[in-house]
Amino acid sequence: MSSPFVLLRGPGWKLPEPLELRDPLEVLEVKADRPGDLPGLLDRLDAVARSGRPELLAAGFLSYEAGVALEGSAALFRPPPTPLAWFGLFDLRKAAEPGPPSPVRPDGFDGSFGLRSGMTREEWSAAVSAIRAGIARGDVYQANLTRRVVRELPVPARRLADLLYADNAVPYAILVDTGSVAVVSNSPELFLEVDLATGRVASAPIKGTVARTAGGSEEAARALLVSSEKDAAEHLMIVDLVRNDLGRVCTPGSVHVPALRSVKSYRHLHHLESTVAGTLAPGAALT
Repeated sequence: MSSPFVLLRGPGWKLPEPLELRDPLEVLEVKADRPGDLPGLLDRLDAVARSGRPELLAAGFLSYEAGVALEGSAALFRPPPTPLAWFGLFDLRKAAEPGPPSPVRPDGFDGSFGLRSGMTREEWSAAVSAIRAGIARGDVYQANLTRRVVRELPVPARRLADLLYADNAVPYAILVDTGSVAVVSNSPELFLEVDLATGRVASAPIKGTVARTAGGSEEAARALLVSSEKDAAEHLMIVDLVRNDLGRVCTPGSVHVPALRSVKSYRHLHHLESTVAGTLAPGAALT
């Protein structure tokens, strides 16, 4: 078992980057079978954020299943193969600049993934039918049906993070190595940002994607994305969902959409992105 560390890359973090964090002052972890411990971890993160100590940084992850547990959907909860949550509390004064990345593909890895689905077509169809039935009953109005895909890679997590970022330098790249589990993310999307000084809360959901040169050119691809009725409808549905979520923790009337369906371009893809913002209500927890 290795020592835990976190590697941050990309301008979205608003930190000196790239940044490598080691030797955590404290480790906060919620095991997969202990969802009842999540509120305590979130309270600790909230206390760190409000501590007035800018040298402290909590870095880690919340699993997708943590959201299900926190919403009280016990019937839908399935323990993940990772911790429900893991965060290291680091001293930024001890952060180091990581060594040079290793973008060269190692022997035995040609860049293809050969992914195996964790769900059969029959299981997928059954899940779709269950969601439709739930919508008809009024249990939900929108659901995100996901599946887990698996591939054994002849690549250490650190090398995989290097390869992904070298191929597509996104605003939010992170590698979290807990010592027993590694999570690699290379994302263009801002999930949530809170400015403690002003109380501003913002999220920048992405929905709607097209290959950078679809239709023969970048200009054609962007036009194709902007004119897509399907992408527009799905995007607005996500924006409304984020508006609703922020409305639960923001001052009434403060939630607004300063940017709607902007086209953001990266190395391989164009995305539709909006910004939803509001003012955190007095007494609302950051987590």
